[in-house]
Amino acid sequence: MIRGRVTVDQKDDFEAKEVIIGLYGAEFVYFNKLTPESNSVYQTKHIFLNASQSIHIFSDSVSRIGTTDYEFEFRTPDWLPASAVYASDYCNSSFKIRYEICAQVVPVK
Repeated sequence: MIRGRVTVDQKDDFEAKEVIIGLYGAEFVYFNKLTPESNSVYQTKHIFLNASQSIHIFSDSVSRIGTTDYEFEFRTPDWLPASAVYASDYCNSSFKIRYEICAQVVPVK
C-alpha cells in the first residue's frame, strides 16, 4: 500500500476532468561482453507494472485557482519485487528494479 498526497497549485482556473496517479515499475539490465572476437553490449528494459487510478473527479469540470491537496491510497500487487540496484565490474554489468509514481490533472479535452 502506498499512501500519499498530491498538491496542485493552480495559477488559473483550468477545465479539468480528474486527477490521476500512475505507478510504473521496470527492470533494466546492462552488460558489456568483451571477447577477443567482439565487444557486444546487451541492454534491455522490461516494464512489468503500468497502473493508474483516479484520486479526484471535478464535478463541475474545473480545477480552481489556489492550492489543493488530494490524499490517496494506491494498493500495490503482492507480487511486486522490491527496488534493487546491482552493479559489478565484471562485464561492466548492472541490474536495476525501479518504480516511479506520478500525478496528472487530466484536461477535459
